[in-house]
Amino acid sequence: MKLDTINLQKTETEEQAAYKKQRAAGHTYAHEIKGNFIAMLGRQYRPFFKNDIGFKPLHSGFYIKYHDLELMVDPGVNTLDRAQRIGVNLYRTNGLFISHAHSDHDNDANIVVEIASNNGEKFELLASEEALEDRTVKPWHIEKNTRASINLRKLSGESITLSQKYSLKPIRTYHSIDGSFGFVLDLSGVKIGYTGDSGFTKRFKTTDGEYVIGSEDYSGEMLGPVEFNNELKSIFANVDILIFNLHNFSYCKSSVFHSTAFDLIEILKDSKVKLCICDHFNPNSALHKKYFENVIKFVKQKSRKNILLVQNQGLVVKLDKFAK
Repeated sequence: MKLDTINLQKTETEEQAAYKKQRAAGHTYAHEIKGNFIAMLGRQYRPFFKNDIGFKPLHSGFYIKYHDLELMVDPGVNTLDRAQRIGVNLYRTNGLFISHAHSDHDNDANIVVEIASNNGEKFELLASEEALEDRTVKPWHIEKNTRASINLRKLSGESITLSQKYSLKPIRTYHSIDGSFGFVLDLSGVKIGYTGDSGFTKRFKTTDGEYVIGSEDYSGEMLGPVEFNNELKSIFANVDILIFNLHNFSYCKSSVFHSTAFDLIEILKDSKVKLCICDHFNPNSALHKKYFENVIKFVKQKSRKNILLVQNQGLVVKLDKFAK
């Protein structure tokens, strides 16, 4: 072919048309996972890759497929690769929930919106006012993206209807950043709870006395809880499946804003929870390779509940067996 302006412009037009058709067809491909499911996307962590070792491998992200609901939750670092690895087609996403504006929860939010918007269908974006102010999703995607009808649902205490029949109740959590939420999702027979990142204690005992959540920072060492947050407990103890972001085994300074294994035990004992999925708890170890698995075994023994720990490669739970 002669390389002149006319021929190159013609090829350019053909290439653009083919690319547009290819992107538009993305949502027609089925997930590799059959039926209704929760797909926990696992970790972006490879011990041999130095850049991965440079940050804590706590990256969040899971996908709920239930009939016509396709909900992506907390798209953290490298969501695309992790979704592809486990068999989720992000083109099919019709809802995105962002619990808070930390990079391990919102890093790939704009990418998910970019991919999902190509199917031209209505897209539900669920995030708090504070998270949007932190630009978890760029204004262009919300205000100027004409390829999709993006329905912005700002999180508050009000329930949100998804796919015209399912109810998502945002739950305000206690974390180190304002505008942090979990949720209870009622799928007309299956209730899924997600804690997001949160502390669960109202008052702590320290070596210098007591610390009340919300007051100025405390001095001394953290010794343990004095008063549990029973409001959050009552919410998350009454779901069928609990997705719990577990951070530490025992209480420490970060327990003001993060959970411990003892918090989880307190929530699970005498609860209605049929399955607890522990995410955010690092399944890797620099020293004791069985430590993280042993923590989960400890919680199982104390709570007598079925608990799964999300490993690097992720985890799939089929939902139909939980339907009433």
